[in-house]
Amino acid sequence: MENNNVKYQSSTFIGFVMLLAGATVTINFFKCVAVMGQVAGDLGIGNPGMLMTIFTIVGVILAFPTAMFIDKIGPLKMFAVALICVAVGSVIGSFASNGSIMLVSRAIEGIGYIFASIAGPGTLGVYVNPKDMGLANGIWCTWMPVGQIIAVNLTTALNGGGMGWKKIWIIYAILPVIFIFIVNALLKKPQGLPAADAAAPTKGQNFISKLCSNKTYIFGIIAMMVFNYLVIQIGTYLQPLGLSIGMSDTEAAFANTWPMVVALVGCTVGGKLCDILGPKKTLIVCYIGAAAGFLIAFSGSRMAIYVGGFIFGLIGMGCPGAFLGSVAKFVGPEYAIYGTAGFFFLGYIGQSAATMIWEWLFKMGGGNYFKAVSIVVIPASIITLILLFLGDFDSKKSQA
Repeated sequence: MENNNVKYQSSTFIGFVMLLAGATVTINFFKCVAVMGQVAGDLGIGNPGMLMTIFTIVGVILAFPTAMFIDKIGPLKMFAVALICVAVGSVIGSFASNGSIMLVSRAIEGIGYIFASIAGPGTLGVYVNPKDMGLANGIWCTWMPVGQIIAVNLTTALNGGGMGWKKIWIIYAILPVIFIFIVNALLKKPQGLPAADAAAPTKGQNFISKLCSNKTYIFGIIAMMVFNYLVIQIGTYLQPLGLSIGMSDTEAAFANTWPMVVALVGCTVGGKLCDILGPKKTLIVCYIGAAAGFLIAFSGSRMAIYVGGFIFGLIGMGCPGAFLGSVAKFVGPEYAIYGTAGFFFLGYIGQSAATMIWEWLFKMGGGNYFKAVSIVVIPASIITLILLFLGDFDSKKSQA
């Protein structure tokens, strides 16, 4: 219920503080990308992809337990725990003498990552004015592209300068520790909000039955699972597509990150549109942009890669902010944390599927990228749009 006597900090300010803190997590997530082969070679890791896959495994296992932890201690404290886990994992990794220790360190970082993924939006749910929730979550959702851009470029530069990945790991361990203090110093509890509301607002009981009986929520997380599938495929296979059509290594690498560069604007725009248009229209528009941009990007030409990537980043990447900014509306505020956990649970499954079935798709498509991606994306997108049209995302009647 809206309380006009409650005084909130600027929603944009809170969003940016949480974005910068969250970026210290995603920097650690993506830091392996630029030096994956080197780290795997130094430590004898036979499957370098496990350095990233371990995050997905941890996320699927801990998504709902994380929500229950947040119910006990509150989202802001959980966010601090997340930053500590990332820092500890990075320090352990810097001293790793074999692959097993490195994978354990990455698992600890992965714990921090899933904690932050759910506690970040949960913190916004407590500290941000409800009418600006889409905007704040849209800003927050840029933590992924910001972390990817900084990590890939900074790690490459530092490693190329002779620093070595072990020292880079130490530097990246310091960043989240610093932001524990920054976040706690800058975020102020809303004035006039009852103390109970500013602690752990969800306190959801029997959340599994509540969420599973809410058809709008189920439709929404299935749609976001498909969206996450698109994100991973466009962020993984645009580079080899670019190389196959004659791009240089440098241009292909840039083309691969191009959608995420544009997403720095797109995530925020999607969140703000959600505040203006409502979640249903925003989700439909953004998903159409995601699917269209995705298919254009894989259609096979240099121009198509840039045009499709632009559409995907500017319009499609508004999906996460629109969903996270409105989940409390259609599941109820007491279940918002659990609703966010479900978003990431199915999202990680979608991300895993995007790479697990790729080789099969590529063979089915006869080595043609557009045919390969179309096998799943076209029918899945039709189903997704039907679900978004059927869902009652704008009405509180959809609450279970």
